[in-house]
Amino acid sequence: MTDPSREVDRHPSDVFPPRGGRQTPEGSVEGEDRRGVENDPTDSEPSRADEGVIKTTLVGIGIIRRPSDGRFLIRERPPGTVYAGYWEFPGGKVEPGEAPAETTERECLEETGLTVRAHSLRAQIEHTYPHGRVRLHFFDCTPADPSAQPDPACRWVLASELPSYRFPEANEPVLAQLVAEASAGLS
Repeated sequence: MTDPSREVDRHPSDVFPPRGGRQTPEGSVEGEDRRGVENDPTDSEPSRADEGVIKTTLVGIGIIRRPSDGRFLIRERPPGTVYAGYWEFPGGKVEPGEAPAETTERECLEETGLTVRAHSLRAQIEHTYPHGRVRLHFFDCTPADPSAQPDPACRWVLASELPSYRFPEANEPVLAQLVAEASAGLS
């Protein structure tokens, strides 16, 4: 058997089974998380600077849509953080033992004060920023209580308004998709 630590050009899911899954004798993996989205075995890929591997941080992000008017919840990144002053959909780093959908629900509660339900994976985007590489898992979400109010630092905005806010660049494909869906009357 090959030493997984020497397999720098392979994704960790090629070497390790996903959390909650098990590797069969044939090398395939059984098991997925409760949302049907494959879990990664660790919260990030191995970091081996001497071998040219960049650590990838896994992130769960909630695209929270209010059912009553179709507006999306965004928040401004606080001072002292990377991309302070930019706007974002709520979310955060995947913790060990946690699926990206679970992270999304936890982080949305922590950042907005709203309990949400992550319904489906909208997009998974890998992006390298100057400060590191991320794998973003964007989930379509709805508030558990549609009448609940989020933290005052948050805003409900129409999809057509999203381009007027400055988001980190990895969000661009999702923003374009939300605007296109709204223009086509799909949201």
